[in-house]
Amino acid sequence: MVVTHWLEGRNPDHRVAAQRVYDAAFLAGLKNYPASGLAHRPGKVVRSVMFREDVPSRSLVVDISDHIDTKLAALACFESQFEGKVTAGAAFGGGDRPLLEQVRLQCAHHGSRIRCAYGEPFWTRETVALESLGSDGVSTF
Repeated sequence: MVVTHWLEGRNPDHRVAAQRVYDAAFLAGLKNYPASGLAHRPGKVVRSVMFREDVPSRSLVVDISDHIDTKLAALACFESQFEGKVTAGAAFGGGDRPLLEQVRLQCAHHGSRIRCAYGEPFWTRETVALESLGSDGVSTF
């Protein structure tokens, strides 16, 4: 599996990276492609869509409840992008709320969609398969 950016966005590097990652994943599976190593194509390319407002619909949300503190600690390492910031790129702020707290709240929102403490949303072109109608673990009521 490969995780990459959403297809659109204000940052041209992110848009281009999203397409190049997809193309590279395809080319990596070609036996006759002139690259070193064995051909291997990842089984899936998914797009991270945490702060995207222009995604048609999230394909899936992963329960990250056991990992939220690790995720936030890893993000905090990017001090120039998070320290003292209330907004950044596609991550729109919540007033004067610190950006890392905004990330925690977004994860809490997406977690509530799958009835857990914290979740992270993704999008994929393919339909996500379930073993059965009741196997998603999310109750309607």
